[in-house]
Order: sequence, then C-alpha cells, then structure tokens
Amino acid sequence: MTIKSVAEPRAGLNFSIPKSLNKGISVVEVGPFNENSKAKEINKFLGTNIEQLNIINTYILIHKKDINNLESLLDGKPFVDPITHQATLNESLALKLGIPFDYVLQSMLNPGTSDEDGNILLEQSLISLGKKPLKNDLGLYSKQYFLKGNLNDYEIKNKKGAACCVVMASGGYPGEY
Repeated sequence: MTIKSVAEPRAGLNFSIPKSLNKGISVVEVGPFNENSKAKEINKFLGTNIEQLNIINTYILIHKKDINNLESLLDGKPFVDPITHQATLNESLALKLGIPFDYVLQSMLNPGTSDEDGNILLEQSLISLGKKPLKNDLGLYSKQYFLKGNLNDYEIKNKKGAACCVVMASGGYPGEY
C-alpha cells in the first residue's frame, strides 16, 4: 500500500497537509476505550445525560511519501494490544465498528511541545518498518470522544463550567466541517 501526500477522503474526520510540504500523511485510529464511568462523573458534575462514552486515540503521522506496509502496524506494537483493541489506517474506527454516538468531540493540542506521544509513535512505526524519521517528519496525537446521550445544543455549548465544544453528529459528522 502506498500512502499519498494527503490521506484519502474517508468518512469521519479528515486530516490533510499542504502539498508544498511534499510529505505523506497517515492516520491511525486505536481503540475503542469504554469510558462509561467517566461519563457518570461528567453527568454528576455538569448535570448532563451522557449514556455512553467511547474514546479513540488518533495518531496523525506526517512522513516521507511512499512508505509501504504501514497496515502491518495495525496488529501489534507500537499501536495495538490486539487482545483488547483494534486499529485502522486512514479509516474511521468508530464507523467500522459501528459504535453508536450522537456527538463527537475532537481534542488536540496545538503543535509544539505537546507532540511527544505522536512523535514517539511515528519514530517507533518507522523503526518497525526499517526506516528512520526524516527532518520535518511529525507525529501528532489526538483523542476522539464519541458520546451517546440526550443532550441539547444549549447544554453542550453554554453549560457553565464546560470547557469543551461538542460537534453535533447530525450537523457534520461524518461529513466535512
């Protein structure tokens, strides 16, 4: 499999980089991580009604073009414990597994000092394939929170004390934003 400079259009969140970088981009999604106990805490604190919460870790890998065999990394280290989790390459894991959700929250820090997790996974991935990271290769880490529940726009966007913005699934996901 040859990875192109821009991840192929797919259902779910799409990531792209400027063509002028002359780099490839691969998106690995790992999970799901059931966080229903965390949903109960959120409900208690914010007075919401989240019934189900699943988290998927997303690794955006910006690398040399034409890296082959990245899909071989989906069955083991450094990304996956195949006994408890699954992974996809340039495909929405939530949609593939049929995870029910009403809302999606994408959480990602600005590039900079917070890139350690993504860069480590990029380096380990390339080493596993017999490659070395090149100058300007970059690994970014993000989380996707898939929420199922009876929430409304006001409650999500304007709840006092809430430190996030949730995208309504019916308004954009899995389409483009």
